[in-house]
Amino acid sequence: RAARRIEAARGSLTLDMPGHALDELNAVGDSDRHRFDLARLRDDALRTLGRYDEAAEAYTRALAERPDSLPAQMGIAAC
Repeated sequence: RAARRIEAARGSLTLDMPGHALDELNAVGDSDRHRFDLARLRDDALRTLGRYDEAAEAYTRALAERPDSLPAQMGIAAC
């Protein structure tokens, strides 16, 4: 079920619907298995909404999970 919501959030971001993406991600809650994907998608949605401080925090959480993630590094730089 979490994987389905994560994919729905990805699709929402592709369609430039960051608010809907956040709704899907919030419905997942905390998931150790999907922690990195949740953080990355949440930060992309927040950045799209112009909520840069919150996005930077989310990118930092993503980098804590995978320090070598280039998209997360680029995201935090963009914020």
